[in-house]
Amino acid sequence: MSVERIEPGNALWPDCINHLKRVNMARWVIEHGSELIEGLICLGYVREGKVIGHLTFKVQDIVCPATEWSGGEELIVRGADGQPLTETYVYTFAVEEKYRRRGIGRDLQLAALDWTRRLGCYQMRSWSSTDKEANYALKVSLGFAIHPGTYETASGYPVSGVYFVKTVGGDW
Repeated sequence: MSVERIEPGNALWPDCINHLKRVNMARWVIEHGSELIEGLICLGYVREGKVIGHLTFKVQDIVCPATEWSGGEELIVRGADGQPLTETYVYTFAVEEKYRRRGIGRDLQLAALDWTRRLGCYQMRSWSSTDKEANYALKVSLGFAIHPGTYETASGYPVSGVYFVKTVGGDW
């Protein structure tokens, strides 16, 4: 059992796509039938040669949304050295139902935090709707901060939830 980076061309990629379909998350991270959306990194939890859990994320600048107050411009958050601060933003995260509550999700989150640190990012951030109680418990146990908010779907439907944020250390 291990957490591995899985990408198109990797021997585990076809099984990873099947896993993403089983947990109803392929539509969020796969395009053109079998390609990972550009810039995403996929970590898979592999057991006996099979992907049974995953976490996908992307490195991005930390950006304050554009408002009238900011002159309609997005503002990139900068560190004390004036350099833009970056984060890993989690797109999808799931462990297949029959493998839950065995520490697999925790291992995936810890691996993603390690990637965040090694990539030189300031923080890891994700969003979760209010119906994901196990995810809430996991993130709180790992020391993530909680910021309540809403997420608007492509059809304009607002969904209640929270942003989880955890800094990873460093000199900023």
